[in-house]
Amino acid sequence: MNKKQIDCDLYCQSAIANLLIAGLLIASITAIVVNPMLITHGLSNILAGWKLIEIQFFVFMNFLYFGGFLFLSYVLGMLFDLLYMLILEAAKIKQTKEVMLLSYVAQWLLSVSFYKICIEPLFTRVSVSWEGAAILFFCLYFSAFVISEDYKIFSDKKR
Repeated sequence: MNKKQIDCDLYCQSAIANLLIAGLLIASITAIVVNPMLITHGLSNILAGWKLIEIQFFVFMNFLYFGGFLFLSYVLGMLFDLLYMLILEAAKIKQTKEVMLLSYVAQWLLSVSFYKICIEPLFTRVSVSWEGAAILFFCLYFSAFVISEDYKIFSDKKR
């Protein structure tokens, strides 16, 4: 084989590898973005069966409306989590089981209260009871607890 043939083969293999990586990246991002929305949408259907949430769906712009609602709920939870981390750093508090549990409970209560007072009035087609909001934010914080591997602190015998 000559040098031009080898260069062409390497270029083609590199291009195919880059396309595969780009496709995998796009598929991963899509799954990461859509999966929580589908899970929360399924949870909202279960809560609607128990009369803890009421969502009025219309044909036009349902995904954007409900997506905006979920995004603001997620941002609210992450905002309180960021505030917690800043308080830990400023006060130089060690992250122990007790501090973490107190933090999760405080964030959960603040998120539910702030959500019911400030965010829910912005969405007229979504009505969530206090119990429904508590369950939704519990699920949000529980998933954050598992994803961030905070459970390892709870299982650590030294802390």
